[in-house]
Amino acid sequence: MSTKLSPKVFARLKVCKIGISEPSLKILEGRNNVSYNDSLHLSVSMRSFRAENVSLLIKQILDLNIDEAKSTLSNVNSKYPIVITRDLSKAKQWLKEKEQRINKLKEANLLKEKEIGQQRLEHEKEVRLKREKLLAERLAAKAEKEATANVKLEEPESDSEEN
Repeated sequence: MSTKLSPKVFARLKVCKIGISEPSLKILEGRNNVSYNDSLHLSVSMRSFRAENVSLLIKQILDLNIDEAKSTLSNVNSKYPIVITRDLSKAKQWLKEKEQRINKLKEANLLKEKEIGQQRLEHEKEVRLKREKLLAERLAAKAEKEATANVKLEEPESDSEEN
């Protein structure tokens, strides 16, 4: 597997010194499985213009600017649930809890959707029955009207026979 860095990113790593030492960059530069590709570089605005503060937070953390990072985290945390830990088991536990919560919400939403679907079917059935009843009433009224018209037509003939 090859790690791909754009020269711009590589240069930024050198300039920003975001936790990667100069010797580490030299090692990356000399590795056969690292290739450089300008098209892989995405500016912050391309990645997510809404998450610029997240990128700032990460930079502040890597630069060990603790007070600035705490301030940025308080601004970002309402939109992005960010948890920082050095304990991998705690991170896994947090993710499992979030997954369980999400699954419960999905299940609740599915039940609501099923209930809404059943209500919709019942409503459609009621509407269909009302339409059928209305149609039957109209057909009955039309048949009665035609029968009445036929009776009226027949009545004068019966009168002429009596005379």
